[in-house]
Amino acid sequence: MKAKTYRITMLKCAEGDCFFLEFYFDSTEYNILIDTGPGKCWDSILKPFLDTLILEKKRINTMIITHIDSDHIGGALKLFCDEQYSNLID
Repeated sequence: MKAKTYRITMLKCAEGDCFFLEFYFDSTEYNILIDTGPGKCWDSILKPFLDTLILEKKRINTMIITHIDSDHIGGALKLFCDEQYSNLID
């Protein structure tokens, strides 16, 4: 991604929400994960997406959970239980 650009990725997490925002500010890349979808999307959607971030040597600077309904937080519970993925978050 080039400086002064941004990208919004909407992950298809069934009935849940999961967004990944990438943008530059002062020549620094920032990545924000908003919600994580339901737990049932962990293996098929969120985990493969996080594997891509690892391969691209990207980090999540901020993670936002908008509210605690299971379709927004279910993937976060699995993410935090797996050290490989929880270490992606600053």
